[in-house]
Amino acid sequence: MGVGISILVGTMTGTAEMVAQEVQQALETAGHQATIQVMDNLDARAFHGGGTFLICISTYGAGDVPDNAQALVNSLETEKPNLSSVTYGVIALGDRTYKDTYCQGGIRFDKMLAELGAKRAGEILMHDASSGTLPEELAAQWVVPWVAHLALHRRRRNHGDYSEKSNGIGHQGAAKLPGRQMAGGRRRRRSAGESHNGDALARASSRGLDLKSALEYSRNVGGAELRQLTFGQRAELLGKIADVLASGRDECSRLPARTPGTPRQMPPSTLMVRLAR
Repeated sequence: MGVGISILVGTMTGTAEMVAQEVQQALETAGHQATIQVMDNLDARAFHGGGTFLICISTYGAGDVPDNAQALVNSLETEKPNLSSVTYGVIALGDRTYKDTYCQGGIRFDKMLAELGAKRAGEILMHDASSGTLPEELAAQWVVPWVAHLALHRRRRNHGDYSEKSNGIGHQGAAKLPGRQMAGGRRRRRSAGESHNGDALARASSRGLDLKSALEYSRNVGGAELRQLTFGQRAELLGKIADVLASGRDECSRLPARTPGTPRQMPPSTLMVRLAR
């Protein structure tokens, strides 16, 4: 029987939301029901009635939660609701380069929910942006075993046993995960195939790209410049990106209809990201 899970997303740049979308797809493929809600304008009522939640959140600034999660955090800290009927998991995104604040956004959220009586199932999944692995792939591998672990958590709840035990799912990487493992920095080629005969319609590869330099540039140059922009200026840049994506919309919209396992209504921006990974 499938499990109903609410995925709450705290993000600044959209990475956590992309991770949440991959997690949702993995859960639905495994027969579960998953909904995504970004934390914008949420308050403590988001947890009203209890249930199972997955917090997918990045870290911003000096170890804080993203701007869109601040209202929810403030509401929980002020109202202090009883969350004893809430079971949750945490996917925390961070960068070990900033060791003092690594994944502190997710860690802070975890501590707050626990103090309000919620029970975490399993360990926090922490992803390191400097590791060379893709957070969405790591999270998609992690989440289905995590849901299976919920049954053990519920048995413990029924017997009143909340002793701290490792779930064996994987705390800071894919080392303990079953199935395909991810090698840091491995270059791979992706293909989108024709649904009826498997012929390749498009290919994308990271071969030949200096990803390390790209990461360093984004961290030391692009990131610094981005933080100096106002939200209005950021919106203007996003609008330009949207114009580029819209210009290729017709071509991209034809691909989902011809490839297996790809929703026909997938936005072109999502399809481009999947082909480019």
